[in-house]
Amino acid sequence: TPTTAERGAATLVFGMPDDSEWYTDVVRAGGGDWARKVDSNDRTYFKTTLELEAADSFWTRTEPEAFEIGRSSDNPTLLPKLARQRVSSASVFGEQEIENIGDTYAWGVFTVKGPATAILAIGPNGETVHWVGNLTAGQTLTIDMRANTVKDQSGTNRYNGLQPAPKFWPIAPGTSQVTVQVDDTTAESLATVQWWPRKWAVV
Repeated sequence: TPTTAERGAATLVFGMPDDSEWYTDVVRAGGGDWARKVDSNDRTYFKTTLELEAADSFWTRTEPEAFEIGRSSDNPTLLPKLARQRVSSASVFGEQEIENIGDTYAWGVFTVKGPATAILAIGPNGETVHWVGNLTAGQTLTIDMRANTVKDQSGTNRYNGLQPAPKFWPIAPGTSQVTVQVDDTTAESLATVQWWPRKWAVV
């Protein structure tokens, strides 16, 4: 189902037998011709063929995989369980075994709800993104690994809080382990990690 404005790029979505939906952004590369009274009843329909091109070879699932880490005991993880979780009076820490069901790399989005003063995200190969700053209760910080951006709840750039030589990292297909640590937390603090699997497909 293409969705678009009258001109410009469109998002093409298809459904899988398991009811999941996957999308890719496309542009019209050709086609669209039709003849009146041949390809149309001149009132309610016309038929044509469109050629579409996508810059990305992979389709992205609309629903993400995710997990949460928080100090409150009733904050469930969204995956089956945390592999290991340690909680102190000042920080939350989680080492999570995750699965990327896609055919290629996926990119995580880390969202932390304050209070917090530091966020450490370590990738499967030891890549590190370390942010230091001040998040008060109700404020959030979002680290987008693909876009290489760090923004707060108002969209303000907080990239300057990153410690030297940050390395934004992807999640490879298959099973891997990531680590998340958030310092100076309270029961209100919560870290959410999301990633969107990507697959190659011919439709």
